[in-house]
Amino acid sequence: MMVSEKIKDFLTKLLIVIFLFFIGYYFLMGSSTQTPEEFDKEFIEKFDACVERAKNRCDEGISETACTDYAMNRCETFLGTKENPIIK
Repeated sequence: MMVSEKIKDFLTKLLIVIFLFFIGYYFLMGSSTQTPEEFDKEFIEKFDACVERAKNRCDEGISETACTDYAMNRCETFLGTKENPIIK
């Protein structure tokens, strides 16, 4: 009787340790951690790509300045600004 209780207790503790390990692993590896410099660089790349795509949608008769303003406003709506990004 004593041996089966020890085995049961051991298996319970082992399952708890395995469960906690996988929960910790999920939270540590599941998050995409970035330094502020990496985040800024990625944001600028995404913002610049967004502006270029938005510029391609400008009409033929619109001036370059108006097209750039339109593109910047459109991208700020979706991505925010570098100082105040919209985090997704």
